[in-house]
Amino acid sequence: MSAVWERGVVANPKKHYRSGQKKNWRGWTSNRALEQLAVKPADALVLYLVGPEDHDREKLLAKGFRNENLIAVDLIEDHVQRVRDAGGFGICADLAALLLAWPASWPIDYVIADFCSGIEDPTLSFVEALAWGPAISVSHERRTVVAINLQRGRENSAAGKSLMANVATCLRGVGVGISQKNRAAHFISIAVMRVCAQLEDVAKECGWELDTHALASEYVRSIGTFPTYTYANDAQNVLFDSAVFTWPASVASFMAESPRLVLSKAFRAERSVVRDRIAALRAVRTMKLRAS
Repeated sequence: MSAVWERGVVANPKKHYRSGQKKNWRGWTSNRALEQLAVKPADALVLYLVGPEDHDREKLLAKGFRNENLIAVDLIEDHVQRVRDAGGFGICADLAALLLAWPASWPIDYVIADFCSGIEDPTLSFVEALAWGPAISVSHERRTVVAINLQRGRENSAAGKSLMANVATCLRGVGVGISQKNRAAHFISIAVMRVCAQLEDVAKECGWELDTHALASEYVRSIGTFPTYTYANDAQNVLFDSAVFTWPASVASFMAESPRLVLSKAFRAERSVVRDRIAALRAVRTMKLRAS
């Protein structure tokens, strides 16, 4: 699949989420995901960051995805409740914590991570979740498609700024051959580097030999060439960079024998709470499906 570069302009920020380039972005993202999904859209489980207005579900339904397989995710309960009131399904949780707690028996086929921020702590946590999430890319035949949307040049934390200062080196090392400014490309290269660094730590602890350079090259080969999309919100002077790509097999799928998972204390503490919410979601979903 060849790389794609597109650009548009948003004239009215109030219409940003329901029309204009944001609407075009949803259509583009859905089409690119359909090209990469391992299953039919009607069978695909989708987790997506919803925000205050649930326009993504409308687009996904139009593309052949089923309502019961669309799970809206947000940290704000009111946003999730609006989805439920409209007949959809949602869960109030941090996306990264949710992916880490999601059961492997319910594979995730598509994740829409519309962060609308720079590369900050939430996006870095998302990398960890992709690597270790038990329901992410459960096999080479059923790999998870990821759509990432990030703001360009909006890193405010020390961690984000530090990563951006060294990102050119990461891009050259990983071999991502598109814009040095594209935050989606930055995310993918950083994701590969962080995953390989985590695996190197685990390998040392277990006494295993691991060629991290070869592993990084394999990750890049597995991800392949990915389409990108850039659009502008001129009123807010912000550029958004997106990419849709297929994530390689989850680390968890081939390192089950590891004595520990590299999870932060915050995620470990939150995991049981999130698992309870997932169980409640499945119960409600099953009840509604039986009643229909």
